[in-house]
Amino acid sequence: TATIEDLEEKFIEMNRDPANTPENFSLRVLKHPGVLKITRASILKNAQEVNWSYSDHLIQTTKFKIDNRKLQEAWSALLKHISSPEVNFEIKYDETNQPDYLEYQPENINNLFDFFHLPSSFYDPLDKDETNHFSGLEEYIKLCAKENKLTKWSIVIKVSGTGPSISKETSGLPVTIKKTIRRSSMSKRWQDELRYNHVFAAGGGSSNILGGGKDMQIRLEPSQIETITKEFKEQLYKDLKLKYPNASKNEIESRVRNTGAPEKIYRRSMTDKEGVLIIYLMDVDSIFQDKKGDISSVESLKNTITSDAPLIGYAIGIPEIDSTIGGNYLESSFHVESMDVDDDEMESFEDYAEVLEL
Repeated sequence: TATIEDLEEKFIEMNRDPANTPENFSLRVLKHPGVLKITRASILKNAQEVNWSYSDHLIQTTKFKIDNRKLQEAWSALLKHISSPEVNFEIKYDETNQPDYLEYQPENINNLFDFFHLPSSFYDPLDKDETNHFSGLEEYIKLCAKENKLTKWSIVIKVSGTGPSISKETSGLPVTIKKTIRRSSMSKRWQDELRYNHVFAAGGGSSNILGGGKDMQIRLEPSQIETITKEFKEQLYKDLKLKYPNASKNEIESRVRNTGAPEKIYRRSMTDKEGVLIIYLMDVDSIFQDKKGDISSVESLKNTITSDAPLIGYAIGIPEIDSTIGGNYLESSFHVESMDVDDDEMESFEDYAEVLEL
């Protein structure tokens, strides 16, 4: 669920920053009817009310219900919508002058919400009627727009993947699209989820479909990107030198060269008026594979997919926004409770290893 994905992202963030300790993180429960009912009062024994916000967030659709009808309906709806005269995508080229993205800058946030409301195969067990996947985010953007924030958006289709092609004739778009490849996790937990529940978890435990930090550069000028990237590399060099005092200069420089800049450094460089929605068109065949090849246990599900429609995923980038905009959380600043956990309740460690290794 989105709640678990958000918690995993917080763990990833904490793990990346050596200055963070468990004291910096606390249990937060959204104060909203129908979201979560606390049945153990001791959890919120020392709770205090704090602000809720999507500020400085990367929101991704990483769980998908794999169903032939859903895939086709989502693809047909997207094609119909982008064929509208009001929706105009422009080609954005990479440094080799090859098409990299298609970008559309809507006139207002309602045009953005039109994409949120399209049929999809996004999976959320709490969203029974499948119409409220982005309802919380949509309300937050409306609140921001009243303060003249998050009013300028780029809606982007990634066209430079490494998968099979979608022709211009099929999409109605001005370029041939190379689909994105997102394979299944090696974890038995996620492969069983696909096999038995027909739910594909992009990135497994790490819950990720973003193609890398570069995808969040779309609203930045080349000079900004150069400066931001340079500053990141310089800081990374200093950090690695401090962490590995016995490593040679060449070893550290090599590691710096091979480390990609994270998306957040570009997303946080947008103004508070800006936001990005990236649409990934993923190759469906690839989700039935892991890095070793085809997954035999999901072959029967694969055989039910007769449509050539891609699996459509969204990544939504929001910069830092005024913290006074949003709803309310109840935050437990300190909580200790002994718990007896049965062995059957423990998840496989490999799932958590995927998160901690990022």
